[in-house]
Amino acid sequence: MGSTARGKGKLEGQAELFSESETTTRKLQGDFLVDGVRIPERGLGFPPDQTNSKSKLIAEYISLFQKVTRGGLYIDGFSAPQSREHEEAWTARRVLEITPPRLRVFWLCDADPSGLLQLRRLRDVHRKRHADPLLPR
Repeated sequence: MGSTARGKGKLEGQAELFSESETTTRKLQGDFLVDGVRIPERGLGFPPDQTNSKSKLIAEYISLFQKVTRGGLYIDGFSAPQSREHEEAWTARRVLEITPPRLRVFWLCDADPSGLLQLRRLRDVHRKRHADPLLPR
């Protein structure tokens, strides 16, 4: 955004949308709760807040969605962890660990070969859930 001809910014004097208390980051809890089951956070250090929040939001949404649909297919086109060293903020892992497991088939895709290796390790851990990592052609 540039300034107007008089030298004042367009937002000068505009009220703040959020207070400082609403925009400060929260301390992460040690566990992630899905359907009454606690999933301990793993990894070293804290994952990026946005990555962690996004993966929790998606896992909670999928948990509620599968209750309505009673099963189905989960497709994730960018399913390797966004932050490779923080697997606790990994959406695909969280979705696979939702209980009860109502989703029947998972298509987990990623273009990055190192991400695909992580997806294959995740598949091996969750062999019963039909999670098939795919590398786009």
